[in-house]
Amino acid sequence: MDKNILIILVFCNTLIASEIWIDDIAALYYGQKIVQEASTKAKKLTQDEVAKLSCLRGGKILELKDKKLRDDCDAVFVELKRVYYTKTPFGTKKASKDKTKMPLSSFESVASIKKVYKSEAIKLFNAPFELSPKASLKNIKVGDRINFIVTSFGKPRAGVNITYNKKIVTKSDRDGYVSVEMKKNGLQNITASYSQKGDGIKCDEIIHSTSINLEVLK
Repeated sequence: MDKNILIILVFCNTLIASEIWIDDIAALYYGQKIVQEASTKAKKLTQDEVAKLSCLRGGKILELKDKKLRDDCDAVFVELKRVYYTKTPFGTKKASKDKTKMPLSSFESVASIKKVYKSEAIKLFNAPFELSPKASLKNIKVGDRINFIVTSFGKPRAGVNITYNKKIVTKSDRDGYVSVEMKKNGLQNITASYSQKGDGIKCDEIIHSTSINLEVLK
């Protein structure tokens, strides 16, 4: 059975443009719990805000043109449409700097998220920016360390910030590798991010972020 994609986004005042979770019936409790702890400024994204949705199934990657989650995916990867945010004296506006009155600072968000449903689903989607486990996630428990690799179109990316529990915990090494200790059970959200200078007209900064959702059951 197909199901509509449901993504929850939480804005943060850090280098990361946003923290995002993919929520579904199985993960609904954990997803809502994380959002409540993280921020009250949470919102659901619509399918119109999704640029591309891919499904890993049986070792093959399929693009889901209808942008609906499927029950038979081993993992999914969602690329969101690029969007501008500009801070003003009257609050943050979802618009570029050149189209906002009295802009103070601005950034363009380039965000994506992966959710792993099956522990063996570790194949790369070869996305522009991706955070992936290096080995099976089977029997992962609190206190275990998970090894990840940060890639860009399948090639390792070094020096990328890794955020977990709302803190930057490490950076990817020259081979793109990172290791993160799981601090709690339930749905985990680990994010890789880096920034680059904007054009100064539409935005001051471009923030690239990619997250991975996985579950630690004990």
